[in-house]
Formats: sequence, C-alpha cells, structure tokens
Amino acid sequence: MLVGIISDTHGLLPAKAEWLLAECDHIVFAGDICGPDVLRAVQSIAPTTAVLGNNDFREYGRSVDRFGQVVLDGVLFAVTHYPHKILPLTQQLLQTPEFNSFKGEVVAVHGHTHVPEIDKEVPASIANYLVCPGALNYPRTRFGETLAFAEISNGKVLDLWISDLDGNRLLL
Repeated sequence: MLVGIISDTHGLLPAKAEWLLAECDHIVFAGDICGPDVLRAVQSIAPTTAVLGNNDFREYGRSVDRFGQVVLDGVLFAVTHYPHKILPLTQQLLQTPEFNSFKGEVVAVHGHTHVPEIDKEVPASIANYLVCPGALNYPRTRFGETLAFAEISNGKVLDLWISDLDGNRLLL
C-alpha cells in the first residue's frame, strides 16, 4: 500500500503534486490546508486523513481536527501540524485502550516547519519514524516543494522517502 504524506499547501495544490499522489491508496495531510477546495482536491485523489494547521480554521467540518490518526495495513499514522506536539500526542494515543497493545509500526507525522525530515532515531516506545514532508508551497530549504511517501504492508514500513515535485527521491 502506498501512502502519500503532505503538508503546508497554503491554499494551492501544485499540479505536479496531484500527479505524484495519483498512485497513492491514502493521503495523510499534516495541516495548513488553507481552503476547502484544496482539501476536496486531495480527497478526490485518495481517501485522506487531514488535520488543521495554524492557518486553518473549522471550515472543513468535524472530520478535520488538530490531531488525527489512521491505521493503514497495520501501520499507525499519528498526525498533527505542530512538531513540538506530535511525539507527546502519539505517546498519549498509544496509552489509550484502543492502541495500548498495538503491534504494528508507528509513523508520527507533522508539518509546520516547511523542512522535509525523516527521523528514525525516535524513542522506540513512541514511534518508529518521525516524518515532516516539507511543504508544497513556501519551502524553506534548497530542495524546493516536497512531499513524502510510505510503502507499507502487514504492519511494517517497507520504504519511506521524501520526493521533490519531479518525482526525485531526496537524500536529506
């Protein structure tokens, strides 16, 4: 299963991003959507788990909140926009009755920094991976606009990478 991970569209979904996301089975959207039209466009590509960013308001309905989670093919994706909140919120989630005996891998996703990152040195009791996909608008690195992808199967992350909008995997 292929999961697209995006953040910080700030009101515009680049056509190249739509093209790259077209192969995804699910999309995780880490906030700063900045418009219902953008969310609808992403949802038209694949089922989407989205959260609010600091530039988002409640115009998306009850299904989009400050923190979200989804289990896909046995892998838990925990998501919030804010980097300083993602690990504490993920830890709290794993202590709930629903997840305290969760056996699959955990991917903690945040946005906000506009800087792509994949961190595998996360406390093992919280998550296996910490991911920021970067930004689809207003990037803050030499890499330009970026997004992330996770290939998953049976509770495991098989591959996890950051891509530019030309589809090139980036070495961070």
